[in-house]
Amino acid sequence: MPAFYLDSSALVKRYVPETGSDILNALFVRVPAQQMIVSSWAVAETVAALNRKKNDTQMTSTALASTINLLLDETDLCWQPKVDSASVRDSLDLITRHNLNATDALHLHVVLHLQKLLSQFETNLVLVTSDQRLLRAAKAEDLITIDPEQISESELRKFL
Repeated sequence: MPAFYLDSSALVKRYVPETGSDILNALFVRVPAQQMIVSSWAVAETVAALNRKKNDTQMTSTALASTINLLLDETDLCWQPKVDSASVRDSLDLITRHNLNATDALHLHVVLHLQKLLSQFETNLVLVTSDQRLLRAAKAEDLITIDPEQISESELRKFL
């Protein structure tokens, strides 16, 4: 079974019902947490997205607090890659090569690095994102991707 790297555009679907939430819920049910990869900055971006939902009155303060606790509980079980200043520096080329923002370039850099590492163990890495620019860049780098807004549960099973 492959490992799955979740960015915040995918991760938020686990905690707020929207298009693609069924796919994220299926991933969390069917894939062991140790095979899911979530960066600390994806968690921070997800908290920011959830807070925007609260600010738009789509979520109460109490619901936000409990959702953040659930997010932290679930992602604490996932593999969280460490990123340092060298990783940030190494991601800069991806910004101009693929016209990405800094965060997406860092996600892409980490995924590319992890894919090289995991391929030594004959394990594929699947990037799970709904960010169209990141998807285009990942496909240009020959990465395996899933857009939870565009895939069915039966198609997801093929990855599992």
